[in-house]
Amino acid sequence: MPSPENRTLCIFGDSHLGSVRRALDAGLIDLDGFDVEFWGVTGPLFRTQLHMLDGVLTPTGPDAAAMVEQVNGNGRATLSADDFDVILFYAARLRIWHFQFEYLHRQHRVGQRISQAVLRAAAQGFLLDRRMARAAREFGRQGKAQILFAPTPYPTRGIGDYYAHKQLLARFPDAIATTETARADMWQIFVDAFAQDGVTLLHQPGHTVVDGLFTDTAYATEGAAENVDISHKSPEFAALMLQEFMAAVK
Repeated sequence: MPSPENRTLCIFGDSHLGSVRRALDAGLIDLDGFDVEFWGVTGPLFRTQLHMLDGVLTPTGPDAAAMVEQVNGNGRATLSADDFDVILFYAARLRIWHFQFEYLHRQHRVGQRISQAVLRAAAQGFLLDRRMARAAREFGRQGKAQILFAPTPYPTRGIGDYYAHKQLLARFPDAIATTETARADMWQIFVDAFAQDGVTLLHQPGHTVVDGLFTDTAYATEGAAENVDISHKSPEFAALMLQEFMAAVK
């Protein structure tokens, strides 16, 4: 039963919500002080049948509506900024590392280095092209709930061949030389962009990152190698991200 002493929290996202549920079920993290609901859609429906309509996240097709009902379990058909005290966007198809691989690779190339002003403008353009970044910022501007965003984590090292044709390190080989300082500087650009609209962007913990812009294989989801799943992570990783959330939300 909800406690009147707790704040209400919605964890919104895509298939990455599965690792969050497993982390909570296994007792790897305690979201003390919150009554928690999940809300979201998995698979292609996240892209095709989930949209922001008049400031409200809304399933726009019957398949997405049915999945929202399954994921939420409380009969909440839509998600608006005034439904909860706190909303955490978790993964939600925001792959900031797509931007980071290219631009941090360029920073190592003579004649390709980019000024801070250009980087900040490019980052803003990148976010404007991402639906859920726009949704979080719209929620943040409404000022009705505290909004935080934990973007999709870095791809997992050791899963698949990143040097294969058109893969990440074939296209951006120097990204692997990214230092912790350079990575933090790039993150700060996105932190600042979100903060303009009252959204707190959460960092992936530094000790989970290897080889510049990859997640340590120790945090791969179960069956990642067999399924060549570079994206999803373990419940242990989700617990670390929820620790970041708890530190930020206080």
